[in-house]
Amino acid sequence: MSGAPETETGKAAQLAFKWLWNQPEVTCVLSGMNSLLMVSENCDAAKNAVPGCLTADEEALISEIKQIISETEKVGCTGCRYCMPCPKGVDIPGIFHYYNMMYSDSKWTGRSEYAQTNALRIEPAYASLCVGCGKCESHCPQQIPIREKLKEADKALRPWPYKVAAGAVRKFMVR
Repeated sequence: MSGAPETETGKAAQLAFKWLWNQPEVTCVLSGMNSLLMVSENCDAAKNAVPGCLTADEEALISEIKQIISETEKVGCTGCRYCMPCPKGVDIPGIFHYYNMMYSDSKWTGRSEYAQTNALRIEPAYASLCVGCGKCESHCPQQIPIREKLKEADKALRPWPYKVAAGAVRKFMVR
């Protein structure tokens, strides 16, 4: 490194960049940075990054990380938002994010974050608003069966006690 102290975040970012540059079809990697240290770490990572740059240990670590993520992920949505806007206002990537969060963090975390960001909107963006038009699926680069997964997510994120509580809270908080 350029004399800059390496951070744990920096190590993770460098590994992520190396993985990207290891893909022969990738020619440019864009990154958000908010400190000079991050700029330095990203430049250092780019110096030796070419297809085939990952060591066997790094490839094994990445495989292990991918396995851990896939065990807790319910929907492989990357949040690209190509499925948006939904004609009925359903927040598809948001719903999938909180659905995944229920299994990567905890059911409480996923449901409470979902309630704060979705249920308390002036116009809620519940999955149950989906009319099944399929517009979203035709634009999804991940080829996710969005209509099917929205039904699963809605059932998990909004069990009947949640629906009752959210309805009562909306009457007092959202006007």
